[in-house]
Amino acid sequence: MSAPRWVVRAREVDRRWRDLPLRTRLTAAAALAATAAIVAVVAVAYVAVRHELRGRIDDQLHRQASEVHLQPQFGFGDPRIEVNTGVGDIG
Repeated sequence: MSAPRWVVRAREVDRRWRDLPLRTRLTAAAALAATAAIVAVVAVAYVAVRHELRGRIDDQLHRQASEVHLQPQFGFGDPRIEVNTGVGDIG
């Protein structure tokens, strides 16, 4: 009974890897480590910036929601909603 195909493939890759010169293996390992470090830093930065921006947007939306006033309208129709914000007031 022969080994599964993935085991045979893994052995072949391992043999090819061991046949490479030490300089090539060290270069590949360093490149892989640098890539992993860059990906980790980018992921952390993305999460931090996303959290900061969402926090600011939440605060801004809460502030704007507190400025919305519901004014009853006499006669027909629905009550009128008025938003009291300044021109260009973004934060």
